[in-house]
Amino acid sequence: MGENGSELYQQVVIPGALALLKPQAGESILDLGCGQGVFSRALTAEGAKVTGVDAAPSLIKRAKTYPSPAPIRYVARDAAKLNDLAPSTPSPPSSASRTWLIWAKSARPRPRY
Repeated sequence: MGENGSELYQQVVIPGALALLKPQAGESILDLGCGQGVFSRALTAEGAKVTGVDAAPSLIKRAKTYPSPAPIRYVARDAAKLNDLAPSTPSPPSSASRTWLIWAKSARPRPRY
């Protein structure tokens, strides 16, 4: 997907999601399934304080390499295990202004053997 996302993300997904979400400057938003941080960076460009969470450490590592308009906290973590994040990070759903998940293939329950 790269730094700016696919053409679909750039022209359809990000503008549409920003129009729906209408992030406000200073608002805390938790981006679940943030992947390489494409949408997290778009949210920070709107002035939001973003924490990006993804279960894939390799994607979080990549997200951290891209420049951002403002600092983003990226966390490699299963979205079901967010309770021990630092107090400065919103814990869904009560203290986060918004929690956002565009799509995460890994969000499907996995069979346990």
